[in-house]
Amino acid sequence: MQEVRYAYMLPHQFIARREEFPVLYFPLGPLEWHGPHLAPGMDTLNAEAVAIGLANRLGGVVYPALYMGSERYRSPEFMEMLCLDPDKHANNLGMDFSAGEVVPSVYFMEDVFAIVLREHLRKLMEHKYKVILIISGHGAESHMEIIRRVADEFNRFYPQTTVLTRMAIAAGPDDNGIGHANKLETSLLMHIAPDSADVSQLPDLPERLRTADTAIVDPETFCGNNPDNFVIHDPRNATVEYGRESLERAIDILSNTVLKALRR
Repeated sequence: MQEVRYAYMLPHQFIARREEFPVLYFPLGPLEWHGPHLAPGMDTLNAEAVAIGLANRLGGVVYPALYMGSERYRSPEFMEMLCLDPDKHANNLGMDFSAGEVVPSVYFMEDVFAIVLREHLRKLMEHKYKVILIISGHGAESHMEIIRRVADEFNRFYPQTTVLTRMAIAAGPDDNGIGHANKLETSLLMHIAPDSADVSQLPDLPERLRTADTAIVDPETFCGNNPDNFVIHDPRNATVEYGRESLERAIDILSNTVLKALRR
C-alpha cells in the first residue's frame, strides 16, 4: 500500500498523489479527557484514521494531525442536566469532570486556535489542492464554529480551493446520535488503537455507570433526555467489530462528500 501521510512522503510521491487526486485531508482535535478508560487522543486519532482511510480508498494526501481544539465553560443549566454541582464545577472547561482524578484536557483559547488553523491553511494554499477536507474528531459547538468560520474565509478569498469541514464520527442507527466516551467512541478506539482503550478501568457490570462520575455522556444526555443520569450506551459493551463498522461508515459518508466537491 502506498504511503499517504504527508510527513513521510518523498517529494516525487507527494506530487504524484496530488496530481492524481488533488485532495488534502486535515485531521484535528484536542487532547481531551474521555474518562478513565480512553486515551486523551481519542478525537484526533479517530480523525486521522478516517483521513488515512479516505486517502487509501480515493487518493490524496493526509496532512499531519493537529492536536488542537477549543471548548467553553459549561452553563449552570448544562451542568445541572449532567447532575453536576454548578458551584463545584463552575471553573470546569468542556468535559473535565469525574468522581476520580481528571487528567486535564488541553484546550486552546478560541482566538489562538483560529490563528493557528488559519496559518496552516494559508500555507496550504500554495500546494495547489482542489479540495481540503478538515476532519474534526471533536464536535463542541464553539470548536466547530471556529473551523467553519476560518474555512469560509478561505473559500471567499481562495476560490481555486474548496475548504470543507466535517466531523470524523458517523453515528449508526443504534447510537441515537454522537456522545462522548460511550460505546461508539470506545469501540472506535478499540479498533484504531487497541492499547489506548481499556474498559477494565471502569466498574464491573452489572453496576450502572453515572455520567457525572465518569464523563461518559450519551447523545440523549446532551439533549436533556436522560434525567436519571445513568449511561445508556455503555462503553463496557463496546467491540472492535463495532468500531470497524463505525469507522467504515464515516469513510463511506465522507467519500461521497469529497467526490461531490471535486465535481464542482
